[in-house]
Amino acid sequence: MDLQYARYLDYIVDYPLTNVVMLAVMSRQRWDALPEDVQRIIDELGAEASQYAGHYLDGHVRDSIAWAQENHNVEVVTLSEAEQGRWAELLEPLNEQRIEHISAQGLPAAALYERMLELIEQYQH
Repeated sequence: MDLQYARYLDYIVDYPLTNVVMLAVMSRQRWDALPEDVQRIIDELGAEASQYAGHYLDGHVRDSIAWAQENHNVEVVTLSEAEQGRWAELLEPLNEQRIEHISAQGLPAAALYERMLELIEQYQH
């Protein structure tokens, strides 16, 4: 599936190294040309579209891993809690650097990062 990584990999480490951002975008000119009721409906669909995309992506990842295991004998490696903690500790400076970089642009990076962590905790189970 996807980029066919399973053809080249023997192992997948089950660890959340990335977050996926999905966007629907249009130019300001095109947005301004839309009737106000259409703009309002699009704005109201934000949370629903986000949930749909998240559920779709989660399912797609599960299906892709199952496909890789079945078709290419890819093995999924699950880290112990201690090892997960070690990885998190090692990655934290990278997260902090990125938050500082985005904050320097005048964006609320720290608040958004904390909110992301809250939502992951809330919906992960």
